[in-house]
Amino acid sequence: MKENRSLLILRHAQSAWQEPGGADIERTLTLSGVADARRIGVFLRVSALAPDFIMTSSALRALRTTELVAETSGYGEAIREEKSLYGGGVGEAMRLLRSLPDHCRIPLLVGHNPTVEALVSELISGGNSTARASVQMAAGALVCLRVALDQWVSLKPDSCELQWMIHPGLLETMITHHDTFRLFESS
Repeated sequence: MKENRSLLILRHAQSAWQEPGGADIERTLTLSGVADARRIGVFLRVSALAPDFIMTSSALRALRTTELVAETSGYGEAIREEKSLYGGGVGEAMRLLRSLPDHCRIPLLVGHNPTVEALVSELISGGNSTARASVQMAAGALVCLRVALDQWVSLKPDSCELQWMIHPGLLETMITHHDTFRLFESS
């Protein structure tokens, strides 16, 4: 029997520009990116959408985003680091999602553009060029998709429904103006 599940897809938080001679994979988060990643975790915890499984790109900026989100959302399990999420493309991201354990109800994938935007577009509209969704995700943007399936291996393009997308600026406004979020952010 197909169950409704939530699939969270997050673009890593704001990162610093690459240092001359430095490797792109070693780029770190800015102070703003650190704060944004923490807000994302707080938002997930307060919204009762804390992930039950997390996989992330091996790039430093994605790993750090993931660690901060995991910590502030209350996630206490192991984080699955996937080297192929760094530059692997939509096909690789789909393969990884299809390999999720079937007990997962709210998995979180943390990656990079252009892959995360293309992945979300593929999941909500598939290859249909007339209905092709064009999703734009700023650094730190989080998407929640609803999917009905019995096993993750059956995940297909055009099988998800976009529930919502939130970005760091909106999260900052919510936390600044709502006492509930401020209480959780301070804990």
